[in-house]
Amino acid sequence: MNQNNIYFTLGEFAKIHNINKRTLHYYDEIQLFRPSYVGENGYRYYTYNQSMKLETILAYREIGMSIAEIQEQLENPSISSFIALSNTKIKDIEKTMKKLSTLKKMLQKKNELLCLSQHVRDGQIDIIELEEMHLFMSKLDGGFENLDDIKEVPIVLDHLRLSKEYSSFTLSCGSFISLDKLKRSDFSSYDGLFTEVNNNRKQLYVKPKGKYLRGFSIGDWNKIPVLYKRMLAYAKTNQIELGEYAFERGINEITITNISEYITEITIACK
Repeated sequence: MNQNNIYFTLGEFAKIHNINKRTLHYYDEIQLFRPSYVGENGYRYYTYNQSMKLETILAYREIGMSIAEIQEQLENPSISSFIALSNTKIKDIEKTMKKLSTLKKMLQKKNELLCLSQHVRDGQIDIIELEEMHLFMSKLDGGFENLDDIKEVPIVLDHLRLSKEYSSFTLSCGSFISLDKLKRSDFSSYDGLFTEVNNNRKQLYVKPKGKYLRGFSIGDWNKIPVLYKRMLAYAKTNQIELGEYAFERGINEITITNISEYITEITIACK
């Protein structure tokens, strides 16, 4: 029996190749893949012999080729053109994989912080071990007073814009203040902003791996100076020498509806 004489309806042919019937309609409309025969009733019919071409088209689509690229390859097939095209697609796939890997790390970090937020206490102070972290930092002359202040919005937006040059996703961000200011009880202005990024360029600030003094404040930011004083007292009592900056960040801002639920995490390196 000649298989080329066996006709399949559009629905049957779509089912054989595990695709939606609308896909075959679309390919017919753009003249990428046409039925072998159209009956007087307007029904489309396909032959077994067309399966190879359709599977080739589906494979091309699977690797991300555009309709125009597929049409060009089908009309002018050659080994060299396909190798050149596939090499381009391989590079595109590698870029996508790198981007997805970064997105995965971001989501994992967000999840870790949110899980942490379920167990912390207001005013909690402890010593923890942290991995090395690379930060894009904006040091600001004269500092700024409050991230929530409307007049500081351009400063924050400019920092976030510049940080995108180092990382496509924001892993975490916040503000920092010098230890010298904390020791003088000068909580009136921060020294700048930081964003955690996923690379290690020379221009970035390295928050080193090691022990950190950590504290948590739940609620309004006006409570934070009290936490700083308690952390400094804790360090003095336990004879802990601290690093040059204290880093503040919110750990649950994407899940709250009221400032009373906001959790601020403060970390200061222990020398």
